[in-house]
Amino acid sequence: MTKKNILLVDSETLILEMFEYALKAENYNVIKARDSYEGIQLLLQNHIDLMFCETELKDGYGFSLATIALSIHPRISIMISDKSYSHLNYNRASVFGYNYLAKPIAVKELVNSVNTMLKEEVEHSYKLAS
Repeated sequence: MTKKNILLVDSETLILEMFEYALKAENYNVIKARDSYEGIQLLLQNHIDLMFCETELKDGYGFSLATIALSIHPRISIMISDKSYSHLNYNRASVFGYNYLAKPIAVKELVNSVNTMLKEEVEHSYKLAS
């Protein structure tokens, strides 16, 4: 099975480095971006299976980036993070079928969420092919 590609978009360097390390340990390819512009460029240049992005990016809004990501990669899985829990953003994420995580996010929680989302994607693809 080929490695899955994950795009991390977060303005916090420490978050990017910590999550990259943990996800690479799980055998994922990880690509990082610090803002929406860089994220869009990476989405255009790479096949991305899952994108993790925060709601408040320094040059845009995470939900807008998610919409762009879906227009480029219609089967991409999306995880949205927030600096703190927001009922409004939780509801938005739910409506669009995104996974929602509020910071602080434990590394293990992120890894478990990614593993679950990508496993469900594989199971769904298998059912469609059957």
